[in-house]
Amino acid sequence: MRVIYGLRGFKKFANATVLAIGVFDGLHIGHRKIIKKVVREAKKLKIKSVVLTFDPHPAKILHSKARRAPSLISVSHR
Repeated sequence: MRVIYGLRGFKKFANATVLAIGVFDGLHIGHRKIIKKVVREAKKLKIKSVVLTFDPHPAKILHSKARRAPSLISVSHR
């Protein structure tokens, strides 16, 4: 697993990837199922699997009440 911060590093994955996009702040069973499916499909197609997450949570940018809410887990734990 490789961690890339910012979209500049993401450009190298622009070709042929299976991508999951989400906040993934607390990897519950639904998140794990999505990520496993992405990995499985990428292996089947012999391409890269990528999980794109956000920091801060988009709601913290869009809604003033959410700005005060703590994140469930840190980005490094995601």
